Amino acid sequence: MGRRRDGRAGDGRAGRENVMGMLRGFVDDRRGVTVIEYGLICSLLAGLLFISIEASGGRAMSIISSVASSIGATD
Repeated sequence: MGRRRDGRAGDGRAGRENVMGMLRGFVDDRRGVTVIEYGLICSLLAGLLFISIEASGGRAMSIISSVASSIGATD
């Protein structure tokens, strides 16, 4: 038998029950699902953008570089 934080002896069941309650609450909470879905959509779009830039054979990168240098030239 160990000692609890408050100095009293305990078998640890209360702590395990508290952790299990927190885990059940986390699993039942649906608020984060939308954030995860948006994150997956964003990563899919970023991947598609990367693939399309790579497939263009560097043409897209030259356009982006041209625009970037034009923006930098106006400073």
